[in-house]
Amino acid sequence: MTKFQHSSVLAVQRPAQVSVLKLFGFMAAASFMVSAFSPAFADQANAEYKLGPLDKVRLRVQEWRASKDEVYQYTALNEQYIVGPSGTLAVPLVGDVTAAGLTTTQLEKVIGDRLKQRLGMIESPDTAVEIAGEWRRLCVEGPVLVAA
Repeated sequence: MTKFQHSSVLAVQRPAQVSVLKLFGFMAAASFMVSAFSPAFADQANAEYKLGPLDKVRLRVQEWRASKDEVYQYTALNEQYIVGPSGTLAVPLVGDVTAAGLTTTQLEKVIGDRLKQRLGMIESPDTAVEIAGEWRRLCVEGPVLVAA
């Protein structure tokens, strides 16, 4: 028998269990190393999430007004929105914006540019888009081998 002490917890294991644990740990580490250094893993790690139907996003629009020394909040726009089934987002003062396939950064630019154009502004207002809590739901049809 082998005794292990970790964080003031004493555990006793049989030698066969120790070798199985070492083998499992080695396999997990090797699997991670192979996947972590593959080009596909690098592409996934650098890829930003693209919006799709039923995604919830939170929009914040504000503008610095130097003449009044204040930050103006567009409260009519600062809400949560849901990307519709057709992939569009209906935003007041902006209209329908195609959001499906865009990242939040790309959507920020589209909404800011559209506001600048529609309101006759010199510069686009500061626009922030973030995922609001829930990701899009995924439905699986057919038999499921392992529930996650």
